[in-house]
Amino acid sequence: MINKIKDQSQDFPGECSLFALDLHNGQELYFNQDAVLNIASTYKLLSLICAYQKADSGDLDLSKVVTIEQKDHKPGSGILHELAHDLVITIRDLLRLMIIMSDNAAAIYLYRMLGGNSINAVAANLGLKNTAFHPPKDGNKAWASSTARELVLLMRSIICNEAASTTSCEEMRSILSRQFYMDQIGRFLPIYPYASDLGLTPRVTLRCKGGFGIGVRCDVGSVEFIDNAPLLIAVICNFKQNDPTKYGLLQEPASILNATMARMTIDAMRPGLIDLPYIPYHVGKRE
Repeated sequence: MINKIKDQSQDFPGECSLFALDLHNGQELYFNQDAVLNIASTYKLLSLICAYQKADSGDLDLSKVVTIEQKDHKPGSGILHELAHDLVITIRDLLRLMIIMSDNAAAIYLYRMLGGNSINAVAANLGLKNTAFHPPKDGNKAWASSTARELVLLMRSIICNEAASTTSCEEMRSILSRQFYMDQIGRFLPIYPYASDLGLTPRVTLRCKGGFGIGVRCDVGSVEFIDNAPLLIAVICNFKQNDPTKYGLLQEPASILNATMARMTIDAMRPGLIDLPYIPYHVGKRE
């Protein structure tokens, strides 16, 4: 099966990787799983864990109110830069916006507050040697790195109550289940994120955090079926795209490729649980 999944990426003009872990029996499925690649906003998981660790130790009050000033507004994903200046908001809500909407303004504010060393220490303490946020240096833009394997291990620390206290991990899992961006791992899954709001039991729950940017598509998530242990999956595509005016030419295909690799992985490791039809990347791609 892994060869069929890998074949989907053979003619993609970039580097792809996948790692999946079944928490029921420890089964793994992977290719190029240890390649160090750009993960874009997926690094925000480190900031999320860091904040809850500090809350557990009493060093941070998540209910503290802060003010988002004009200088804090950052372009890109999120909503804070669209709102009024001097917005008053709690740290807990900044964390929610950073994950659910991948809000860049929230992420940068939290990065300054938590400190880059503390954020990267989360990965180091979990033994993740290739996972880090790299701040701007020598004229280069900030970026973040990891591997598909390490992203799964990072997600596992939240799912298995290893990243922080049980209460904090429960809250982080709840936040991850409200993810707005479902165009990668969640694209070909029967996801209804508002099921619990209506008192319904969802067929599939996805807790995930993705990342996207020029030359990057990345996602890591916990796919959870009723009466089944979580299935953890990370997919990454990196590719060259030097012309920002052609941003969408590879972004959407990369997203569909990640979605295809994730769905094929789920069908292989949880056969028969999803009957939602889909068009795989290699079949549906345009020449």
